[in-house]
Amino acid sequence: VAGGFSTSFTFRITAGTGTPGDGIAFVIQNSAPNALGYGGCGIGFGGDPQYLSDTGCATTAGGISKSVAVEFKTYPNNTGNYSNYGNSVAVLSNGTGANCIDPSCVVDGAVNNNLSSTLADGNVHSVAITYTLQAAPAKTNCIVNSVAKPCLDVILDGNDLFPGGVLFDLTTIGLANGTAWVGFTA
Repeated sequence: VAGGFSTSFTFRITAGTGTPGDGIAFVIQNSAPNALGYGGCGIGFGGDPQYLSDTGCATTAGGISKSVAVEFKTYPNNTGNYSNYGNSVAVLSNGTGANCIDPSCVVDGAVNNNLSSTLADGNVHSVAITYTLQAAPAKTNCIVNSVAKPCLDVILDGNDLFPGGVLFDLTTIGLANGTAWVGFTA
């Protein structure tokens, strides 16, 4: 993954007659093939004992270390920060440390809580995630001192969620020879 990649997938989340679950996450990690964070509000990748305790979530699990997650959040767990939004997408990482759902793990302010799609509406949603080593000039957030830097982009249902790109270098999660495990948590 360190050399750049593009992936796409679809998902469908239905709330039924009640409220939806917490959401899903697309995770890239170099921790272990069976790595897992806290379920529920941790969406399988994250954890933060103090933060989880404050919101009524379990307090015993940490997040997946050496990871980055693109979180598709469908349920508001608390108040006062990005996680309050029950219909949002965020990019979260704590470098080589344990990933978390705390605002301290939000990468470069990458939260979009003004989605044109409702994630848990029972419809099929399409996602494209692209990671490039040198951002195109249009990705202004990934140009630093006139130098193109590694850039992550997330497109949901044809809408670029982070139009200037998300400045993020995958090598900061401790990749082994540029490889990682990639998958989904919930």
